[in-house]
Amino acid sequence: MPKNRPMQEIQNWIFDLDNTIYPVDANIQQQADQRMPRYIMDKFGVDYDAARKIQKDLYLKYGTTLSGLVEENKIDPYHYWNYVFDIDYTGLKHDLALAECLSRLPGKKYIYSNSPRFHADKVLGTMGIADYFDGVFDLAAADFISKPQADSYRKMISYFGLDPSQSLFMDDVARNLVPAAQLGITTVYLQHGAHHPDFAIPIPDDILPYIHYQTDDMLQFLQNALLTLDKK
Repeated sequence: MPKNRPMQEIQNWIFDLDNTIYPVDANIQQQADQRMPRYIMDKFGVDYDAARKIQKDLYLKYGTTLSGLVEENKIDPYHYWNYVFDIDYTGLKHDLALAECLSRLPGKKYIYSNSPRFHADKVLGTMGIADYFDGVFDLAAADFISKPQADSYRKMISYFGLDPSQSLFMDDVARNLVPAAQLGITTVYLQHGAHHPDFAIPIPDDILPYIHYQTDDMLQFLQNALLTLDKK
């Protein structure tokens, strides 16, 4: 694992959205994941097993199912998104502790997600933390180039006007941290396995060098970062 970079240098705090900014227990991403193969079944007239295979193959090749459907099948991304994110958001709650942390972090805060902006707005608004973010970069802003494709990160950096050396990015998908680290961004891997065994995925050896920090508790990580910053 690389040497941890000092928190005192961070002026841009970038967060993945789904299963990162909110807990897995909110059951948001799981609902969307269940609707993805149904969309493919309806669109292409295939059974569930075939739809799941298409979904998985596109995800592995392009980073998201949607990016693959846009590239290979020229579907309307908003038709897909409106179907997939027709979900129940009541699992999300106001998060006063997270709001307090975000309000105290120095510099700017951003969301960087492969999901659509309207979904991000719904999540942040429902959690009561929308006002603490300075911007959202979604898949449409990335021209449907998904994480972990390097061009997506370059577009995000340009869009927000970031200095990578002063930026930190947290994501719950380890492979999504590799391009960020390669571009000079400090990376944080949010592991869910300690609390959710179904999400326990070993980090491949070739990815470990690109992870600067690991945590299984986003809030605790941010609280510890604030303690470090208070000592400077």
